[in-house]
Amino acid sequence: MSLRQFALCLVVVLSVVVAAGPATAQTSETDTHVVAADGGGEFRTISGALAVADDGDTVEVRPGVYRERVTVSDTVTLVAPDGAVLDGGQFTNSTAVNLGNSTDATIRGFTIRHYTVGIWANGTAGDWTVTNVSVIGGTVGIEASNATGDWTVANTTVAATTNDALYAARSSGEWTITDSRFDAPGGDGIDATRTTGDWRVGDAVVTQAETDGIDATGATGDWAVTDSRISDAERGLKAIRSDGDWRATTVTVRDSPVGITAPQATGAWTITDADVQGSGVAVFVGRTTGSWTIEGSRLGGGIRGVYAFGTRGPWTIRDTAVTTNDSPEAVGVDTREATGDWRTQNVSVRVAGS
Repeated sequence: MSLRQFALCLVVVLSVVVAAGPATAQTSETDTHVVAADGGGEFRTISGALAVADDGDTVEVRPGVYRERVTVSDTVTLVAPDGAVLDGGQFTNSTAVNLGNSTDATIRGFTIRHYTVGIWANGTAGDWTVTNVSVIGGTVGIEASNATGDWTVANTTVAATTNDALYAARSSGEWTITDSRFDAPGGDGIDATRTTGDWRVGDAVVTQAETDGIDATGATGDWAVTDSRISDAERGLKAIRSDGDWRATTVTVRDSPVGITAPQATGAWTITDADVQGSGVAVFVGRTTGSWTIEGSRLGGGIRGVYAFGTRGPWTIRDTAVTTNDSPEAVGVDTREATGDWRTQNVSVRVAGS
């Protein structure tokens, strides 16, 4: 073989090796954009950083007061690791954080004050998360009606709104609310009326709601409410005409005229380790058709412990203590006009103070 032929063969062999070699993995890079009101970061405003952020990026906000209205259109993490304040005192009819229709954004670490709405997500389809956020004042803390995505609200406080603290009527996604507080709303603590998705509420506190602690009137999804406390509301847990299955576990209701109410509900209900005190009626559930189980609970009604008139499904009450006041019309467990099968086991009924 000539030198020229050898060289040509070598080129062909190398070409084959290169072509058959392993492909280099393509990685997408994400960026962190730092915002500092004092000029110590890449941007002075949150809006400026969000304008250049892409999906997967992080906008990190350093401590300070930011007087702006923010729109989050991409799937980013908007975070204030050491806390930051969004202040809307100079705006009228304003929203602090407006979430885009399909964003899966995470909002974390902010105090939001003096806006009409703290976080606006009406009609969104994304799976977004709000965590470690405080919303103070305004009309509504978190507005998410007609949303279809799956949401998480965690370690968040909404206080002193003139209407609902969290408004999610007619939403259809699956919701998770954990370790959160809703204090002194002028409406409901959580308004989930006519929702169709499944809800998980855990370690939640609602205090001094002008109307209801949790209102799920007309909801059709399955609900689990655990380790939660409601006090000083017109009705603690309300699910009139609901159609999903419910589990209320270790739920406390204090100083509310009606503790748990679900007239005309059709789903199966299980109430375990509930403590309802200071209510005129502890559990009010007329004309329900699903099965009901109340166990291991303490029900302190003024004139009714359990008021279950006209119910048609099977009932079981066991290991439960019921107290009433001393009025002549007081009844521990009222089953008038009920047609379903009833079973009681280890149930005590007594007059308070006796």
